[in-house]
Amino acid sequence: MVPGQERLFELRRDWSPVVELSRLDLPTLMESAERLLADLDSVMQREMGFKFTATKTRRTLAVLVSWLGADAPLLESDIRALVDNRPLKFSGRRGTQFLENRGLLVPDAEFRQYSQQKRLEAELAALPATIAQELSVWIKAVRGEGKWEHTGRTYRSIARY
Repeated sequence: MVPGQERLFELRRDWSPVVELSRLDLPTLMESAERLLADLDSVMQREMGFKFTATKTRRTLAVLVSWLGADAPLLESDIRALVDNRPLKFSGRRGTQFLENRGLLVPDAEFRQYSQQKRLEAELAALPATIAQELSVWIKAVRGEGKWEHTGRTYRSIARY
């Protein structure tokens, strides 16, 4: 997305035709995409010694930037959609962190909120029933879903307590 340009509607891309392509069949990388991948390589070598995972992360970003370019931020939903097609061939977690650290990621707020909510629900399930029930009431109140309506806190914020 170009800075200042708004999306008219949300459209999830279908990456299934792309996942089987070899590196040679991908579109030619632009100079900015090559720099981004070189930066990824240096970060992976410096910070992470896992060659296999780094290869999967690089493959994921290479596919994305070959089709979408590296001049504008990439959608987190695109990364997840690509990985969901072939989880053994692609990896999204490190690539997402890498792009987010560089301001090149448009986070998927719905996915992140849902994952925080699931985490809180799992933690509540591990507690004794009476404590879990009291905390559930407290969470609803803090979320603004209680007796008095107000702007509530996010699940991420609540998880920090």
